[in-house]
Amino acid sequence: MRKLCLALAFLGCLALASPGWAKDSFSYDSRTASPAPIPFQEQGLQTVEAKALKVANQQRHILEGAVFDRAGNLYFCDVTAGKVQRLAPENELSDHVILEGMSPGGLAFAPGLAKGR
Repeated sequence: MRKLCLALAFLGCLALASPGWAKDSFSYDSRTASPAPIPFQEQGLQTVEAKALKVANQQRHILEGAVFDRAGNLYFCDVTAGKVQRLAPENELSDHVILEGMSPGGLAFAPGLAKGR
């Protein structure tokens, strides 16, 4: 008797889940039909769209090793040009160190040394 009740319940679920009913239940909008859809659980979260801060170079240079100091300066390596650049919070880009004949690939601050200038 128990198996019969389970089988009837299963058949009832199949009848309710017909393809026509499922077709009407799906809705696609710009958040779910894009190449990178936002998962349903995350669609209600507050978001901010990022904007470009500064163009570091117009050429196709390799940039690596981004790190922030405590003052909010962003340091990164320009591997192609052989230098370390600094982007200040005021959006000012400057060369921090030029390393002749070298290709820096990473940066790190030791504890207590990242105080900014």
